[in-house]
Amino acid sequence: MYQLFYEVDGRPQVYTLLKDEASIGRSSENDVVLNDFSVSRRHAMLKNEKGSWVLKDNNSTNGIRINGRAVP
Repeated sequence: MYQLFYEVDGRPQVYTLLKDEASIGRSSENDVVLNDFSVSRRHAMLKNEKGSWVLKDNNSTNGIRINGRAVP
């Protein structure tokens, strides 16, 4: 079992990855909701592909950053 750790308003959050994919974005329809103006409604998908987790941008306005670094 894998867990995704993130912060909302400075408070730590945990999302347990129980499926092979999780949607990330500002909309309440996402698995992981990031209520921030810089996050698109359907910003990205986290997918398990052949045992490895891959983060994919959904053509978001601001792209993806991991630990502050822009990633393709």
